[in-house]
Amino acid sequence: MKHPKSKRERVGGIPSHENIMASIAGCIEKLGLEKCTMNDFSKAVGVSRISLYRTYGDKIKLIDAVLAYRANQFNQKIGQKLSECTSLEQALIMYFVATTRSAVKDKTIRYLIDSQYVFKVIYSEKGSLMRTPVHDLWAPIIANLGEPNSNIELLDGKEIINWILIMQASLSRVAIESKCADSDIIAMVRNFILPAFTLPAATKNKKKYLHPE
Repeated sequence: MKHPKSKRERVGGIPSHENIMASIAGCIEKLGLEKCTMNDFSKAVGVSRISLYRTYGDKIKLIDAVLAYRANQFNQKIGQKLSECTSLEQALIMYFVATTRSAVKDKTIRYLIDSQYVFKVIYSEKGSLMRTPVHDLWAPIIANLGEPNSNIELLDGKEIINWILIMQASLSRVAIESKCADSDIIAMVRNFILPAFTLPAATKNKKKYLHPE
């Protein structure tokens, strides 16, 4: 899928990808996700609905582009800190605490999680654009800090990415609805996420961690 270059200025009268994503997020915050239509998005961006369809696709794909853009922004901020972690437990806790904090503060992300749009885009027919930034962030961490012969090795790259995204959305929803403390998120990471990376696998038929399709 072809996206405009991420520059702040308009290029040839067309808003940059960065400005389009900001306009879509603002429209969602103003009108609410379920009420937003492609017409609303095109008005907010200042381009025709046809232009949005040609560049991004339908509403779900456009929302996915917003999520992927936010994921890229977030991963750029936290990537260096994660690369300095000395254990997978430390990296997982840092990542999931940070993502839940971000979801609680970000009105657009709250809308997308509450409406279950996140789950729709993750399991869309052609897959989610969010897979690439998550893969790029986690592949080297798992390779460097992951334990050999663990449960996670039974999954292929696509399954691992989907699982991380689902866990991220699920914990964020818990944090949004219950306003739980970081200590609660840490406990959930240790109890429900870390074991997949540390417990020994029950079979020898393991798959490699591949780039998502």
